[in-house]
Amino acid sequence: MGSREQKRILRGFVLSLLILWFGAGFAAAQTDTPFQKPPKEILALADVVQPPRMMTDRNHRFMAFLSRPTYKTLQEISEPELKLAGIRINPFNHNRARTMSFTTLALQEFPSGKPIPITGLPADLRMEYVGFSPQGSYFSFIQVLKTGLELWVIDMKTGQARRLSPPVLSAVMGYGYPYIWSPDERTILAMKRIHPEPYIEEKELPIGPAIQEATGTKAPAWTYQDLLRNKQDEKRFDYFATRSLVRYMLDGAEQPYLPPAVFVSAELSPDGSYLLAESIHPPYSYVLPFNRFPTKVEIYDLAGKRVVELYDKPLRDAIPINFDAVEAGPRDHQWRDDAPATVVWCEAQDGGDPAKPAEIRDRLFQLPAPFGRERQPLCGTKNRFAGIFWGNGRIAIIQDSWWKTRNSKTYLIDPSGENPSPRILFDMSSEELYAQPGGFVTAPNAFGRYTLLFSPDKSKLYLQGEGYSPQGNRPFLDEYVLQTGKTRRLWRADR
Repeated sequence: MGSREQKRILRGFVLSLLILWFGAGFAAAQTDTPFQKPPKEILALADVVQPPRMMTDRNHRFMAFLSRPTYKTLQEISEPELKLAGIRINPFNHNRARTMSFTTLALQEFPSGKPIPITGLPADLRMEYVGFSPQGSYFSFIQVLKTGLELWVIDMKTGQARRLSPPVLSAVMGYGYPYIWSPDERTILAMKRIHPEPYIEEKELPIGPAIQEATGTKAPAWTYQDLLRNKQDEKRFDYFATRSLVRYMLDGAEQPYLPPAVFVSAELSPDGSYLLAESIHPPYSYVLPFNRFPTKVEIYDLAGKRVVELYDKPLRDAIPINFDAVEAGPRDHQWRDDAPATVVWCEAQDGGDPAKPAEIRDRLFQLPAPFGRERQPLCGTKNRFAGIFWGNGRIAIIQDSWWKTRNSKTYLIDPSGENPSPRILFDMSSEELYAQPGGFVTAPNAFGRYTLLFSPDKSKLYLQGEGYSPQGNRPFLDEYVLQTGKTRRLWRADR
């Protein structure tokens, strides 16, 4: 290598050192540089305004248009997050973490499109858990504050918004909304946190080793995140997850209903006479999330008196790691949508283990009010129970599925029990998109619950679907004859 080449390499090396030296100096000096906006052309692509979410009441008299920002603000992103038992909590306002709030609301009559002026809304609107009341007379939502959750309602006749509760509600646990309308729209049941003051972290030295019981049996499990780790986490979990149920009148008056518990879900019967509630209790697990903890399933009357304990589930720590595996014993408790107060559930006939041979995998049972009689069998399914569409006292549609084979079956059953043999309507693979018959159309019944939509003579149902085809999606509406199982196309999109 010549001396000229050596000098060139040396100059390049020295120049690189100078760049690194001065670059480090410049970087150290940039301590208060604010965030910069990109050119307007790039900003226009990134900051696209999302279309509003539209919703209607069950009677299709009113429409609501709700909008939310495309992205969260830095303040929202920096909100605290507490991870416990498989859930993430905002410890300041007792809400679920990482939620997105609606910031604008517009109401109008349907189908005329006449706007309904709204008065009395909070200045800094942050709405979550929004919806119409059962009869559509009110629009309700939770106003999310930094330190709590408030319940608000809007009178659809006047457009007047008013606050029903102070910022004391809790939405950290379970599924669905933290409040429930009564069918007559006179009251609202709401989940209220029992600790109004902020959580104070107490450092405690352990008095002994952390001990968990083991049965000695093989119990493989999935790997979960955000689990409880110690007694301190258990105390935090109880602090944030324990809630009481209170009743709010439309004038804002508050009445106690159920004492504090770790409620996971609560649902009023279609006639509003009973409450089906699930609550978890110790012993907690450090390797499973909250939906595997011991759970009580109970029914209460309107006075808050427990009518019956349907089941006390033990810790579900022995469910096989298989997509078709479920827990042993009763599960999926729910109300019949076409009856005043009848609870329904299913039970695995193979112990929840898909590796065990079984002609019938799940069996459904029902128990009508006043819940003192023996359970009544409804039907059995060859695959795992996947859902039910209630129609009337003589007709209901059951669906099942089996992940391993992708098989799905649809049954027609008689809930009265007079005809115990279900009839298979569809038996197909869930991956056969071109052959999908569609889903049965539902409409609100006298209880405001969505049940099967019958033809005027009660002899036909209706199917609607996406209409997957090689030419693209062509949505359709079919008429389904119950007696023969034949379909007739009523409408199909042109393209």
